[in-house]
Amino acid sequence: MLPIFELRGAIPFAMSTSLWGDKTLSIGTAFLVSFIGSSIIIPLVALLFKPFLVWLKDSKLFKNIALKLENRINQKGKSFENKNSKLKKMLGIIFFVGVPLPLTGAYTGTALAVTIGLNFYDTLLSVLIGNLIAGVVIALLSSVIVSMYSLSIAFLNSFIFPFSFAFLK
Repeated sequence: MLPIFELRGAIPFAMSTSLWGDKTLSIGTAFLVSFIGSSIIIPLVALLFKPFLVWLKDSKLFKNIALKLENRINQKGKSFENKNSKLKKMLGIIFFVGVPLPLTGAYTGTALAVTIGLNFYDTLLSVLIGNLIAGVVIALLSSVIVSMYSLSIAFLNSFIFPFSFAFLK
């Protein structure tokens, strides 16, 4: 699973009838599999992000990339650092991860939570809740879009196509 797509791309992909036909996953199964798949990585990122960033900064080849990444994350995290309350930081991470936009998922949210100083359990809890919210929103939107697509195909098959082929005879 790529950090760009995660849950936000996995749910519509799993529910796509044009890709899977009759073997498409239901909304519940697509949500559950996608949520578990995108949540498995959260503890690993929470534990290994800072040591990995330090290792990158120490290597000659990746030093510039690591410094740019650290500066970018620090810029994003400054708005959270000014808030002293742990609850406010957690709510900020929940909101950040819960809004289903690209690059605001579990990977980025976990890295941001670690950077702003949340401990392991608070990071885990806030990113999981945000991931849950984003998953519910995406699953409902995907369900509505799949339903609208199915209705439009049924409409075309029932009303438009019979008339268009009648003129060809």
